[in-house]
Amino acid sequence: MNRIQKSRTTTVPRFVMASLAALLIAGCGKDEPKPEKPRDVPKKTDLPVAPGTEKPTVKDAATKEAAAPERNPVVAKPVKTKTKTITLPGGETMEMIWCPPGTFTMGSPKNEKGRSRNEQEFKVTLTKGFWLGKYEVTQRQYKSVTGKNPSLAKFQDDDLPVGIITWTLADAFCKAVGQGARLPTSAEWEYACRAGTTMPYPWGESCNGTQANCNGTSPCGTQEEGPNLERPVKGGSYPPNPWGFCDMNGNMMEWCSDWETSYDKNLKELVDPKGAAEQTFGRVIRGGSFKFSASRCRSAWFGYETPGQSTLESDFGFRLAMDE
Repeated sequence: MNRIQKSRTTTVPRFVMASLAALLIAGCGKDEPKPEKPRDVPKKTDLPVAPGTEKPTVKDAATKEAAAPERNPVVAKPVKTKTKTITLPGGETMEMIWCPPGTFTMGSPKNEKGRSRNEQEFKVTLTKGFWLGKYEVTQRQYKSVTGKNPSLAKFQDDDLPVGIITWTLADAFCKAVGQGARLPTSAEWEYACRAGTTMPYPWGESCNGTQANCNGTSPCGTQEEGPNLERPVKGGSYPPNPWGFCDMNGNMMEWCSDWETSYDKNLKELVDPKGAAEQTFGRVIRGGSFKFSASRCRSAWFGYETPGQSTLESDFGFRLAMDE
């Protein structure tokens, strides 16, 4: 049981009571001290944000959207294209497909899954058509021209694409073939890879190793994992793109002629772009490979390596281009 202590009754002298009353009356006319103004608390939108996580304002979004090329999802149907077969030094042959002049959007929209920051979108016009190999250069074709096969021993098979190819070796092969053979520019490569499509892949939005030879345990655009073969496959093992090209997404990384460059973002259109005019960090590589995640096998992805890079990478290959 709680105890409540009773207070004692105390008599207060009259003069004390009078003094207290006077003090209370004197203070009634004075203003009460104003409370201190609270410090401004930064709004949520004023706080610093981590790089790459900024959310544009409505105005920013509208401006960027207006500046970016329009891109509606398009999965093109197969089209009939011109083809030809060339004879290589040594007697082997190679199938080529014609790519007509045209305009397309190179790069990827900012909301594309798996996108890299260097995939700036540009409207690109190619004023001249070109021929491009239907398949990646095979070991049989490479041996026919050079008499050598640099591919990793466990992957040596005449019908498989040649591997462990530096840019320097690929360029030397083109010169040995003659007939105007060369490596495609990065813009030409993406133009042929897309083949009239605007999606991340020629077949649609996602990839998990069932549509192309990549590391399907690291899919893109889907949560469903797929196969990871960990080896190259024969050209044509997967369905071709709408123009008939095989394995431009996945299988082997493919060298392009360009020196790596970052084009001026303020440019509205690029016409026949060919990369940097002078030597930069490296030559452009495209397409991803059987070693890469699905996101790096998207049509817009690209990287770069030094021309003489030779680190026993079994997934470095190429395909041949020729002018008309």
